[in-house]
Amino acid sequence: MKKFLLLIFLLSFALGRSQGAAPGDPGRNSWDVISLFSGAYTNLPGTNFNPFWGQTNNHPNNMTTPSYGGDEVRQYQNTGSYQGTETQSDVNVSAMTRFHIEIYSSTLTSIRLSLIKITAGTVEIPTTLPLIPGQWNVFDIDISGPAFAAIRPNFRQIKYDQPAGAGNIQNLIVDNLFFWRPATLQPPTVGTFTVPAQSVGAAPFTLTPPTSNNTSPFTYTSSNTAVATISGNTLTVVGAGTSTITALQVSDGIYGPSSTPATLTVSFPAPGPSPTPPPRSASNVVSMFTGTPTTYANVVNAIRAPWTAGTTMTEIPNGSNTCLRLENFGYLGYITPGANFSVVGMTKLHVDIYLNTPISNMFVVLLAPGDQMYNTGPLVAGWNSLDINLSAYPGANLANIYGIKFEQNVGPTRQIYLDNIYFYVAGTEPTITDFTLPEKVFGDAPFTITPPTSNSAGAFTYSSNNPSVATVSGNTITITGIGTATITASQAANGIYDAGSITAPLVVAAPPLTTPAPTPPARNPWDVISLYSNAYSNVPSVAWQGVSALSDEVLAGNDTKKMSNFLIELVNFAGTNVSQMTTLHMDIYTTDCTGFNIWLLNNGDRNAQFFPTLNTWFSVDIPLSTYANNGLNLANIIQLKFESLNGPGKTVYVDNIYFYRPATLLPPTVGSFSVPAKNVGDATFTITPPTSNNTNPFTYTSSNTNVATIVNGNQIQIVSGGTTTITASQAQDGTYGPSSATALFVVNFPPPGPSPIPPARDPDTVISMYTGTPSTYANPVGYTMIRAPWTAATTLTEIPNGSNTCLRVDNLGFLGYVTSTEPVRFSVVGMTHLHLDVYVNTAFSNLFFWLLTDGDQRRDIVDLQPGWNSITIDLNEFSGANLSNVYGFKFEQNQPGPLQIYLDNIYFSNDTYYMDADGDGFGNPASPVIGQQIGAVMNDNDCDDTRASVRPGAPEVCFDGLDNDCNGVIDNIGQPGGCTPIVSTIPTATCGTEVAYGGIVYSSWVTGAQGYRFRVTEVNPADDSEIPGTQVIVDMVLRNLYLHNLSNYKYNAKFKVEVAVRFNNVWQPTYSAPCFLLTPTPVSSMIGCGTQVTGINTQIFSTIVQRSNGYRYRVQRLDSSLQPAGPVQEITSGIRNFTFASVTDFRYDANYSVSCAVRNTDGSFLPYGPSCTIQAPKHPTTQVRGTQCNDYAVTSYSERISADAVQSAAQYRFRLFN
Repeated sequence: MKKFLLLIFLLSFALGRSQGAAPGDPGRNSWDVISLFSGAYTNLPGTNFNPFWGQTNNHPNNMTTPSYGGDEVRQYQNTGSYQGTETQSDVNVSAMTRFHIEIYSSTLTSIRLSLIKITAGTVEIPTTLPLIPGQWNVFDIDISGPAFAAIRPNFRQIKYDQPAGAGNIQNLIVDNLFFWRPATLQPPTVGTFTVPAQSVGAAPFTLTPPTSNNTSPFTYTSSNTAVATISGNTLTVVGAGTSTITALQVSDGIYGPSSTPATLTVSFPAPGPSPTPPPRSASNVVSMFTGTPTTYANVVNAIRAPWTAGTTMTEIPNGSNTCLRLENFGYLGYITPGANFSVVGMTKLHVDIYLNTPISNMFVVLLAPGDQMYNTGPLVAGWNSLDINLSAYPGANLANIYGIKFEQNVGPTRQIYLDNIYFYVAGTEPTITDFTLPEKVFGDAPFTITPPTSNSAGAFTYSSNNPSVATVSGNTITITGIGTATITASQAANGIYDAGSITAPLVVAAPPLTTPAPTPPARNPWDVISLYSNAYSNVPSVAWQGVSALSDEVLAGNDTKKMSNFLIELVNFAGTNVSQMTTLHMDIYTTDCTGFNIWLLNNGDRNAQFFPTLNTWFSVDIPLSTYANNGLNLANIIQLKFESLNGPGKTVYVDNIYFYRPATLLPPTVGSFSVPAKNVGDATFTITPPTSNNTNPFTYTSSNTNVATIVNGNQIQIVSGGTTTITASQAQDGTYGPSSATALFVVNFPPPGPSPIPPARDPDTVISMYTGTPSTYANPVGYTMIRAPWTAATTLTEIPNGSNTCLRVDNLGFLGYVTSTEPVRFSVVGMTHLHLDVYVNTAFSNLFFWLLTDGDQRRDIVDLQPGWNSITIDLNEFSGANLSNVYGFKFEQNQPGPLQIYLDNIYFSNDTYYMDADGDGFGNPASPVIGQQIGAVMNDNDCDDTRASVRPGAPEVCFDGLDNDCNGVIDNIGQPGGCTPIVSTIPTATCGTEVAYGGIVYSSWVTGAQGYRFRVTEVNPADDSEIPGTQVIVDMVLRNLYLHNLSNYKYNAKFKVEVAVRFNNVWQPTYSAPCFLLTPTPVSSMIGCGTQVTGINTQIFSTIVQRSNGYRYRVQRLDSSLQPAGPVQEITSGIRNFTFASVTDFRYDANYSVSCAVRNTDGSFLPYGPSCTIQAPKHPTTQVRGTQCNDYAVTSYSERISADAVQSAAQYRFRLFN
């Protein structure tokens, strides 16, 4: 008990000694902190500081909450392999930049802390924190970098774990866990922001901003411009769907920025009334749905099928009754809830489908045993009436229908409407013709429809698909707008005729415009740049492109442009500087274009939008800052583009297109301004000002102070080479306005000194592209290098340099240096390096160099220093380059402004050397090295690097077996001055004969010969061509060859034999003329012909054949006349015998024809030998087993009496005597 008390005391001392309260963090704004645990801030609710994640030795009591110095902490002891903290839900800490934590441990010297997200895949970012035991350690982890990008929007967990192998977390105390950012202004208090739901076609409307104590105005953005766009505070509906509209404020100096989102929902308008089904006899209709109240009594009270997935179905009011609205439509089953029903006798299926937007096709599936599908083809926006012949469902059991399935697979789910789903008996279709409508002008009076002609007496009713253009009441059309409407004349069924319909277009044009655009105000000519206006002088280069149907109109004497069938129109003009103007003005009149994009083009294009009032002149003034703030360079505008925001086919009038600014003083007349070119090192000089009738003095600026600076007010001090724009400026003097004149100042670098001189090289080891004029290395014939035609502004000039020339490259952005206009391809296979000398005037960090071939290859040339830089590139650095198909190089730089460089000595070289072990001056091709080394030479011509006497040009020594002069021919046999070969030949009488197995072949005696070498090859008998893989070489002391001992020996074959001799202790390289020899075709003859074998297992032998390891016996039963009577059987054996036990057609006492073939050494079998007759053994006899004979007493009537067994017997017959 005493030990136990002592242990408790020691633990308490170790964990609870007076570490005091955590240091805490300097006070921060509450809006700049997201706190998990701290007494100084409001903590997130529901945070779990002792989660169980499966770690070893975790226990609920391992985490305690003591207080030190009055400050509550989270204390972990013996908490297993790791511990952590988990928030109640994901926390977005994207606005924060640091994570703060304070850690105390009496034992740990480090801890690994991981910030973790778990939503949509776990991401864990660990940070190892060093700890000083026995004191509080304060950390602020930077979470603003890309490493924590995945964590910030969805932070959820913190994990603490020990260094590897350190075991349990024995003692860990944490406090003040929070995310923070540097102090910001207090967020404003922003009220509720809502955007009312809209319908497609709704007019633009002004957004109502939320309340805010931040005084900055709100700006707005739309997350989905396919649903809505925003200009200023005006929202324009574009299409159906949802978009997040965000109201934004910048800081006003007292409160920080705000961002408040609201969801805008845009729906399609409800459909107009569906078509009314014609009167039909009840016996001719099987109805599933015709609204409530029904047009036809429903035979089937259909329901939404339970197996329908996300599609919902709702019955809603529509016209005089109801229809079915389908949301999230992918597919819908519309089925009977009870027994299947019959439509036998019906001929058509009718259904009305309403679509908000067109669709390329839908499927209408008739549900019966073996479902049948019908493809509708394209369907238009609005009501589509389908009358489907039931013959379109071949094989459908019309007596057993249980419903219909509607399906679409074009794009995402959508909203549709269904009505009038019924089967019916079709009558005769009426013939309806002669339905036309006169063209009208907006403003014309209502008029009466002239009905079409028809062979049916059914009554006509009329409808319009576009009420915004025309409405119909009875047979009267009232014009409501400009455009096109389709008028449908629907005829009711009558007598034998079905209902029918015919359509005609009604085109309503805008009335001719006679009112001109407003007259622009008088402006100073210098305050206006006009593109199109009678009020001002227009830029002379303006050209309308005529993308729309463009015409010139004169309205009350005023020129006006009319754009018909308008979607876009382009106005082109010479580059014009409008940077001093403030506003773009134009006057627009349109009857049908509800929104415009107005684009200005220069270095890309930027747009502004506006939404005019229709049917009146609409004056637009667009601040040019709209374009400049989006990055457009206003100094060189070249095009203005009009674009419709609500589709093609619009009619637009436009006038008075000009840029302007508020009135200014008359610009002064300023004379020409120039600055003479200088060289680096020239003295500071005074600028000569231009003349001007503005009396104020000029001031000056330099656009590139790295080239030149302005000193003493009117002097230029040269800094370095390059170009800069010097601007001379005057302020207004009360009579004349300000002026600004520019001059290009060029500072030239001194020309480069002579480029390095390339070393002398073997012409075979270099392929030169350029080494000056005259060239150091001869350039390849036909490879004239030129500046590539696709090079832009970069120029290439050959200039004198030292003893020859080099290439000067000016305005380098990129330069192609290629073989010709149609590039000639060349090979640098065999080369190892590419060399070039590059001269730069100032240090340059990176020049991109491209080897042009199949799949161009880039290598960066870095750290270029002023002066000549010799660059040697290992061609292995161009991994994957096709070195057999090179056509040039490309140089490129991406630094601001153009660059001047010089190039020289561009060539490929083979820098491969070869070790020369024998020192004869010729290298070993098997020992290449890169670069000059001791004992290496540049050629690889030695054929034996172990003998200095063997080398190109050495005298040939006869019969030493060496190619002394390395020409590839030993002893130079057959060449002038060559040696006479020593050979042994096989006698002519022997050649062409068959050599018996065991026979000896002799070759001729050669005096002094020390051995004979026989080269033996099997050949094809037909043409004596060698059979691959059959050649063997046999070395003999004597001149005799035992053919049958060769490893490639084969019966019934033809061999080519050649002989060489060993002389002077060297096998001579020359073989004799070939001699062809044949081998025999042996047979194995049967032994025991004409005899009868004694038993079925008696072995039947044939004669042995040397080197054969297989025998094949052909066996056939004969009849009593010794003629074939049974099938032929082949029996293969590894030894030279077989037994009748192997014969499948065996019969006792029968005669058999037997012959044998032997296996050749290559595994094939030779022909069969002669056959002979061998008789099978006599019929065997048997008897009752001896144990059951001789007065044996049978024990029971069921005991079996057995005979001795006979091999191959099929049955036994017992004869009993009483």
